[in-house]
Amino acid sequence: MPKPTRGNSKANYDEPEGKKHQIGGVIPDNNYEYDEEVEHDEEPTGDESLHTNRQKMKNDDFEQPNSDDEEDYEGQVGGELENKHEEADDAQERIEESKDENNENDYNYWFRVREVIREPLAEFLATCIAILIGLCANTQTMIYTRSITAAYSNVNLAGGLGATAAIYIAGGISGSHINPAITLMLAIFRGFPWTYVPRYFVAQLLGAFVAAGLTWAMYGVDISYIDPLHRVKGDGATANLFVTEPFTEHGTPVGVCVFQEILAGAILTVALGDKDNAPPGASLGGLIIGLVIFAVGTAMGTLSGYATNPVRDFGPRIFLASVGYSSELWTHDKCWFVLGPLIGTFAGTILGATVYDTFIYIGVGSPINFNRTQWFNCLGRSGKSFVRIPRRTAKRSHNMVRYVVGRKNRNEEKIKKWESSQRKGEKAV
Repeated sequence: MPKPTRGNSKANYDEPEGKKHQIGGVIPDNNYEYDEEVEHDEEPTGDESLHTNRQKMKNDDFEQPNSDDEEDYEGQVGGELENKHEEADDAQERIEESKDENNENDYNYWFRVREVIREPLAEFLATCIAILIGLCANTQTMIYTRSITAAYSNVNLAGGLGATAAIYIAGGISGSHINPAITLMLAIFRGFPWTYVPRYFVAQLLGAFVAAGLTWAMYGVDISYIDPLHRVKGDGATANLFVTEPFTEHGTPVGVCVFQEILAGAILTVALGDKDNAPPGASLGGLIIGLVIFAVGTAMGTLSGYATNPVRDFGPRIFLASVGYSSELWTHDKCWFVLGPLIGTFAGTILGATVYDTFIYIGVGSPINFNRTQWFNCLGRSGKSFVRIPRRTAKRSHNMVRYVVGRKNRNEEKIKKWESSQRKGEKAV
């Protein structure tokens, strides 16, 4: 076989023995003779390098597994395209788009229902688990140890760790509010969609009610043995195993107990922080919030019972009424369930958010940072969120908001695409 020659050189020369290819430079392939002719769909041209032509040959012979002939794997030598650094929101968008492209018969009925109410379902589960842990800790400690000191520390620690568990269960889906006061605060100060607020309220209340039912299923026999009359107040009463009540035995006014509830709720809200002022990473945010709940309960929980969560008191209260406790549940201590767990908690949460945004927060969604135009737009949009967080800034919002805001934005885009396709169809007709 003749030796390869340099096509553009003035004189041909022989290459050393054993050297079949040039290491550098460009060899016109039409002047190179191969030992063996390889058949390909497309013949290599003389304008491309040997490396490029060989890569084309390899791509022609390579077949992607489970791929259609129409798909184009540009720049992909082997395997499926993968971007390990893809943002979670972008990945979710791809999943949603792929669902739209597929036939709806590929999914069962429950799958389609769950797609609509996924966030409230996650909130229900998280709230149920968080409150179940707290109620069980309170009930078994008071029944079996009869130690008020042990009960106080156990309940506070269990309440904090229960909130931690709830955050890790549903934090990436619903934001894991587990508290209507937090949900309302996020709607006012962080742009959480108002359309989701009633859904979250219902899910959280149902979660608390179910948690009380599960606790009663485990300890109901012992509770009825200790207190067969199901008393609300007095020595031996067992209602306080499930609901909160103010400590007024030493003459403390109910108003002071309400003040403690407001202050505890405000401190807890301030401790939540924001995206730009978050606690340490490595997925420790839920643990830190749980420790904050434990600390605040240990410091400010005696007078008010430390509800800091309206459904923590209201859900079990409804359940106790359904199993035979008297109407005193609703009237004791000047209707405490309204003054403390409802008014006190909501007021404390709003107060804490106002203080935090006034001193620290510089992000979007908060009325504290509105300019005049935003206030006019806000007042002119009744029934909607104070401010709609744009898609480009949704990732910088609070972790308890960003997932639902992203879902809402994707749903709005789907509706717009559907309406656009409908208009195109009408024009075609």
